[in-house]
Amino acid sequence: MRIASVTRIAALGVNVLLVAGGIALIIWQSLEKAHAIALFEATGGYADNDVTRGYYIGIIGGLGITLLAGIALVGVLKGKRWGCWIDVLIWFVMWLPAGIGLNMYREDGYAVASLVCSLGITFAIATYLLLSVSSKRMAASDKTIRPARGALLSR
Repeated sequence: MRIASVTRIAALGVNVLLVAGGIALIIWQSLEKAHAIALFEATGGYADNDVTRGYYIGIIGGLGITLLAGIALVGVLKGKRWGCWIDVLIWFVMWLPAGIGLNMYREDGYAVASLVCSLGITFAIATYLLLSVSSKRMAASDKTIRPARGALLSR
């Protein structure tokens, strides 16, 4: 199997996981928002924007991740290398919210988010470079001169 096809399959897999992760984030934040509103109103309070603001930010973040990963998925699926740079943007923008979210549950939340996002950025750049090398090789192999179909029969 060629490096290009393995790299392309891996990039497609990462983008599919990013789309699924964005959708999961939207669902999770929607359920958490509904739970927080119900809990807040059960105690006699009114759930205003102070209660729901963070959940809406999470939902919009999930929509952004899903949209950008979908665009990158289509780009890589069509063989365009620019999809890898969209992945770099996703991992870069996702670092701070992931760090804040993980820090609520773990002491080393920023370290885990930094490691995962750094690996994602490194993988996206490596994918871009590997796809460029393989596309140059494929373009060079397509330029080989081959005789026309009828050229051998005419002699």
